[in-house]
Amino acid sequence: MWGAFGHLDASEAARSLHLPTLILHSRRDQAFSFTEAEDLHALMPASRLVALDSSNHILQAHEPAFATFMTEVRRFLKP
Repeated sequence: MWGAFGHLDASEAARSLHLPTLILHSRRDQAFSFTEAEDLHALMPASRLVALDSSNHILQAHEPAFATFMTEVRRFLKP
């Protein structure tokens, strides 16, 4: 399954999105590099990229980055 994800190209779809988008990504992600998040962000003019201080692809509640994650999601969803 991870191999299949590595071959997906969503760049065309990303370019077509013109709505506020929050991209949260761990700086030292073990599954997908931060560069990939930066590339996605560059394709989406209305996006905001937040770097999380973690090496996990899926954050754990006990990590300091989890608090940042929650703050940013709440800020993004706030009317």
